[in-house]
Amino acid sequence: MPRPEHAVPDSATAAAVALSGVRHHYRAGGRDVLALDGIDLLVQPGEALAVVGPSGCGKSTLLRMIAGFLRPTHGRISVGGTPVTRPGPDRGVVFQQPRLFPWLSVRDNVAYGLREAGVPRRARLARVAELLELVGLGDVGGLRPYELSGGMQQRAAIARALAPDPASCCSTSRSRRWTR
Repeated sequence: MPRPEHAVPDSATAAAVALSGVRHHYRAGGRDVLALDGIDLLVQPGEALAVVGPSGCGKSTLLRMIAGFLRPTHGRISVGGTPVTRPGPDRGVVFQQPRLFPWLSVRDNVAYGLREAGVPRRARLARVAELLELVGLGDVGGLRPYELSGGMQQRAAIARALAPDPASCCSTSRSRRWTR
């Protein structure tokens, strides 16, 4: 039996990220711009992927759609077998500019999402300390972002994106997840 157009293949149900027939266009300067057309992609769990290309080819548009910040005008996107319809805790985003809260310490920036998710203080502090060490910022957690170099700010933003542990946030209950 033939598959409906842009049906997600069986192998996509096990994929970490699956795109099927993804297209996106928008209006700019009074004209239609086709940013992406016919993107089919399967990224398996544990697989690394680099998206490269010249400026304006649709890399950021693709990533915004996977993150749930932007909807495709055609096609489907799923993460872990679940359709992407909006941003979610199962996907972390690190922007080109760090976008840290300048009034918070590096430690509090990394802890922000955890605090908002209701992660208990002890687990939150342990996770933040672990991540700051991982990205080489263990000794600057009390500083404000403007006191760091650009590269250090970017590492703090990476730690913040990793803090909720996106790969496991939706696979177990919160209470079990944060009692490591």
